[in-house]
Amino acid sequence: MKKKIERKGWLWLSLGLLLISASMAFAQSSANYRIKADVIGGGGGVSSSTNYVLSSVIGQPSVIGVQTSPTYADHAGYLYSWLESIPYSGIVDYDGDGKTDISVYHPPSGLWFIRKSSDDTSYYVGYGGTDYKPVPGDYDGDGKTDIAVYHTPSGLWFIKKSSDSISYYVGYGGSDYKPVPGDYDGDGKTDIAVYHTPSGLWFIKPSSGAADYYVGYGGTDYKPVPGDYDGDGKTDIAVYHTPSGLWFIKPSSGAADYYVGYGGTDYKPVPGDYDGDGKTDIAVYHTPSGLWFIKPSSGAADYYVGYGGTGYHPVNLPYLMGWVY
Repeated sequence: MKKKIERKGWLWLSLGLLLISASMAFAQSSANYRIKADVIGGGGGVSSSTNYVLSSVIGQPSVIGVQTSPTYADHAGYLYSWLESIPYSGIVDYDGDGKTDISVYHPPSGLWFIRKSSDDTSYYVGYGGTDYKPVPGDYDGDGKTDIAVYHTPSGLWFIKKSSDSISYYVGYGGSDYKPVPGDYDGDGKTDIAVYHTPSGLWFIKPSSGAADYYVGYGGTDYKPVPGDYDGDGKTDIAVYHTPSGLWFIKPSSGAADYYVGYGGTDYKPVPGDYDGDGKTDIAVYHTPSGLWFIKPSSGAADYYVGYGGTGYHPVNLPYLMGWVY
């Protein structure tokens, strides 16, 4: 169940806006961006402001109502915000029911707003603030996502365990180190890890208690894109070279390293399990055109989807954790 949950979280994070393109009923737009509806199957209704127009809803009727504040609008029970206000918006399993929960993180206040899929109730938790990046994961291995943040200036990780609500911190990183958490040892727990861009070194702290280790893989102009590309249940070290569009992947299974040409300048890496086979697929988002190019790991034909454009950021892990942007 644990592995299944992680894949769902990754899948939604990677798809972000992409999922919405499956429904072509109608669309609402503003000068900032457009959202197509309806998503997953909800009802009608439109929530709008000078910053956005959002056609509802994600699997829920709009009669629940609208609540607003200067930083967010809660339409039909779902929380939305200006793109500039919330760089993290993802779905992971905070209540442990095997389904992904909608959640957003507000950096200025450090507030996490979470809507549980188990009973549709919402709550918020204060954990973080400016200079703190969200790094949610199952650090205690209880099958639920833990709220966690990484403080870039100090390199401190602050983790709030879902199993007992006790918080702790770990010093691992600092300036020029990007958080790259993942299950590198395959024990079902998220490992603390960082990628040092100038040197290309990955520093990994296994949750299993094994000794910390580092791997040289990358460097300047190489963006970290970890994922389970070989489907063995462990996170693989991987980097994307922007100038050339090459993906370099180091399988955790012990297979030989390999590279794939897919992308280039103006293409952002957006890896994820788009075909649901349990393996991370190579994919890129072309900012000028708004096209998503996806290379399925299943061997199916490559395909593309138009969704986005200049001024739009793909809602996926590389963007959310600051690996790419």
